Amino acid sequence: MPKIDLMSLRWKVVSLIVALVIWEAVGRLTNPLFLSTPLLTFYALSDMVVNGLIQPRIVTTLRTFLLGLAISVAAGIPIGIVVGYFKRVRLSTEHFITALYSTPYVAWTGLIILWFGIGEEARTVMVVMASIWPMVINTMYGVAYIDDSFLEVGKAFGCNSRQMLQKIILPGSVPFIASGFRLAVGRAIVGALVAEMFLQLVGLGGMIVRYSDLLKADYVLALIIVVMVLGLALTELGKWAERKAGAWKIQIPT
Repeated sequence: MPKIDLMSLRWKVVSLIVALVIWEAVGRLTNPLFLSTPLLTFYALSDMVVNGLIQPRIVTTLRTFLLGLAISVAAGIPIGIVVGYFKRVRLSTEHFITALYSTPYVAWTGLIILWFGIGEEARTVMVVMASIWPMVINTMYGVAYIDDSFLEVGKAFGCNSRQMLQKIILPGSVPFIASGFRLAVGRAIVGALVAEMFLQLVGLGGMIVRYSDLLKADYVLALIIVVMVLGLALTELGKWAERKAGAWKIQIPT
């Protein structure tokens, strides 16, 4: 079993308690239209859970997130391998990939609506636009800049180009791919919420917009906390994959 860092856990608990105390103090001094207290926020969350308002919205958001992330991983890794392995392709396309990664995906909203409408298909495309580029870029650089010592080992054993790719380059790129996956997870959950806010008022993003329009700060904060917990859990999943890949790389003899 993994060891628990008690000191780290202790400080996290202390910081959480301090944050709640500050939130409670500021919330009591602020107009309820603008900021709620932790207790009222908890009541709002309980109300949404008991009345079954939030559960189907979480499912909707997670469905869009998972579908978009799966497409990004399935498409991003092969694209990154091709671009990274063939130098001429990389030199011809690297600047386009960097430009697409740097462009805010919200800027594509108008075209996405024109091409795909405002339904689940459009929301999935928004998630893909948000999360595919970290997969492509990390895979590309993992393949292109593999450790020279790995390549020397392959050459010493007489590997041809195909064997070098299969047995040396791709396994050596796994930590980079895992790092790209971690980044893609964070961008995908944000992309799913943005799509729900800008394209179609569904899921958690739609609920946040609706309660904001009703000036219900306690419900909005409750939903934001749910989003934060989901984002933290999904990001930890990405970090776990990255740690596993990193540990695997460390065990490789040099």
